[in-house]
Amino acid sequence: MEEQVNHNNTTICFHINDINLKNLHRDYFNYIDGIANIDNQTKEFRKAQLQTLISFHCQSNNISFDETTLILIRPENLPNPNQYFFYLAISLVCKPMYAIEDYLNYHFSSYPYDPQDFLERIKHFVIDYTQSITPIDNYPLREKIMNWVYSLSSYKQPTDANDIEELFIKEAAKEIPIDYDVTNFRISRLNIMKFFSFLYEFKTKNGEPMMTIEDFVEVFRYGIALLPNPKKELIKLNMEGVFIGNINSAIYEFYSRYERGTFQKQAIMKFMAYHFEQLHKYNASELAFINWGKNIGSSKPKKGNFKLPDIPAQ
Repeated sequence: MEEQVNHNNTTICFHINDINLKNLHRDYFNYIDGIANIDNQTKEFRKAQLQTLISFHCQSNNISFDETTLILIRPENLPNPNQYFFYLAISLVCKPMYAIEDYLNYHFSSYPYDPQDFLERIKHFVIDYTQSITPIDNYPLREKIMNWVYSLSSYKQPTDANDIEELFIKEAAKEIPIDYDVTNFRISRLNIMKFFSFLYEFKTKNGEPMMTIEDFVEVFRYGIALLPNPKKELIKLNMEGVFIGNINSAIYEFYSRYERGTFQKQAIMKFMAYHFEQLHKYNASELAFINWGKNIGSSKPKKGNFKLPDIPAQ
């Protein structure tokens, strides 16, 4: 639905589904206030976070929040598209579930850049943000968004080495979202994917790989990089005939070849435990994590059945 508003003697046309910071501010505050079983301090902290971001946006663009009735957020008017997707994530959290698909359809159809880029950013940026900006688990919302992405995605399952190489090159060239905590090793993002390729190449005793290529790309697309919020959906590796020691061996080989500093062993360990169900238990306590590190580093683990590629350090 198209609407108009007069501002400073100028008529501005907008759609009811456009992101208006004035409405978003109101809707998010109402959403946070309506959450039961969280304390007022947490609510005020969450609201203050958004207030700070909006204030910064207004100051950067010489906008008076109190005196302006319409503050539109559109990707073509922002220096970094991730700002648009961040506000899109907040607006999705505030929407009722029945309105999610229509809302996404509108923003998808009006996105001024590559449509595939929109889907990729929704899948790998917005979905994570919808969880990090709320103090409660919102899995039903994230599932609904992901199902919407899959319904439109033209994702091609790679079938041979050339397809996989092309996919890896494309993924390694993508911009890393600003809120990821990246640890840089002496190896490129592309070669990180090649190093851990045994996870989808090696066939276990039941004839299946340890994980799908799609899950693999999801995990390693940004290199050794983590979001600050805990991951809710862990990947369960197919470990038929594969021992945890085999995975430890790969971790040992990776950091011993490519580490830059003292704490990078912990970085790759945290990364693996963050994503994989069988390793997540080592994040349960500091003691469990320390003992795991000792087990990996006390002596070189025995190599597994899979072959690790010989990729020179950079």
